[in-house]
Amino acid sequence: MNLLTRGKDAGVHFLETGSTRVGFHLDASANLSSGYFLGDVKSATLESFLGNGYDAAVDFEAVGVGVWTSGDKVTKPSWIGYSVGIDPGIGASVDKGNTTFIGKQ
Repeated sequence: MNLLTRGKDAGVHFLETGSTRVGFHLDASANLSSGYFLGDVKSATLESFLGNGYDAAVDFEAVGVGVWTSGDKVTKPSWIGYSVGIDPGIGASVDKGNTTFIGKQ
């Protein structure tokens, strides 16, 4: 679930990301993520968030942290962000994924 707070598509959107992950990760987590549009905020759209992206995450005991990109149409991402989670887990991984739209609230 994503909340876009700016641009013409502001609102709650449900997205799905399929990915290929490399690394070792064992966790069960609840994460909160924040992202930043790389450009004029008035140009931020849901479509700019969709597409290829990358994610890297590290979990150790009760805390997990990560960084991500999204909206990579060619070689430059449209969005960057970070995530912080509370979880029992351990490991590190990197993945490449593709985010698609599945619905709007």
